[in-house]
Amino acid sequence: MGAQAQHRPRRVRRDARRPRREVRRGRDRGRRLRRVLLVHGAGRDRARTPRRPGLRRVHLGAGHHGQDRGAGGGRPRPAAHRHRPSARVADRRSPRRACRGRERPDPRAGGPVIAAGAYERVAIVTGGGQGLGRAYAARLAGAGARVAVVDVDGDAARSAAEAIAADAGADRVSAHEADVTDEDQVGAFVGAVAERWGRVDALVNNAGGALLPSAPFDSFSRADWTRVLEVNLTGQWLCATAVVPHMRAAGHGKIVNVSSTMVSKGLPVGLAPYVAAKAGVVGLTRALARELGPDGIRVNAIAPGYIPVETRKTVHTPQAAQALRERMKAEQCLPVVGVPDDLCGAVEFLCSPASDFITGQIVNVDGGWAHG
Repeated sequence: MGAQAQHRPRRVRRDARRPRREVRRGRDRGRRLRRVLLVHGAGRDRARTPRRPGLRRVHLGAGHHGQDRGAGGGRPRPAAHRHRPSARVADRRSPRRACRGRERPDPRAGGPVIAAGAYERVAIVTGGGQGLGRAYAARLAGAGARVAVVDVDGDAARSAAEAIAADAGADRVSAHEADVTDEDQVGAFVGAVAERWGRVDALVNNAGGALLPSAPFDSFSRADWTRVLEVNLTGQWLCATAVVPHMRAAGHGKIVNVSSTMVSKGLPVGLAPYVAAKAGVVGLTRALARELGPDGIRVNAIAPGYIPVETRKTVHTPQAAQALRERMKAEQCLPVVGVPDDLCGAVEFLCSPASDFITGQIVNVDGGWAHG
């Protein structure tokens, strides 16, 4: 028997010789001790009563403290949680043990989208037959990816693919003629790419454009309005819908949408359908990033500034185009005119492992025009 136990008053019955007032005082002291001596972790809202000879704490049933903690008391934990390590312990475990039992694929498990050697990936570039899309396709091929060039103009797609094949090899590029607003055609070229190379790792949703000459917003017909939205917004949704099953199966993927820095200012005046469509791309990008993140799929967008390129459709007269170029150059933080290579670096980055922790972002590539 310990020294403390020897000095504690023995429990006596009421009919003992001690006055009833002493017995009550002893009981009050026991209550005070029970309120003060709290036991952390063994039932946070209960107090430990002092041990006395001949007394034993007994727990019946699976009440507040439960049977699985025994005489020590405490709240019961579900069986699945009894041996769960803390977050700090899990961080110290080896990667192999840490990954054991995961239900969803690790977003990083698929590896880089653009890499060399045995980890080569497959990228699709829509609108890749001319202008900025052609530059994107060439840059990704130069970075080591197998590239599928898609364009509504089949001749332009084949021409771009031949130019890429001359540098990268014919087995590393393919050409596809398709309209991104046609769901069947979109499914056909995505299926062809997956069948040839066995995977789809990256999608650059570049197809689009103002399509129409600048004009007051109320002068556009409904057919014109619908056509611009279909090419610039609906087409990106259709292409994403087609590639996501392949990316989900692989546990990783990169989608790079193309918006426009014009969304930031609503300029230039006269392109209301185009600006509205590109604003929709911003919302689509953020919604897809939120929804597809658990599947390891990153979704971002670039917002190019005014980059002079040749297109099939004339939006501005030569004089108006030159005036717009000089105006934007003066308003930019960097007073230089952008070229396609200025955008290619951003696209390559968002398709590379360097951007694995980036999703849902809109990257303005405009020389600082949106902030000028």
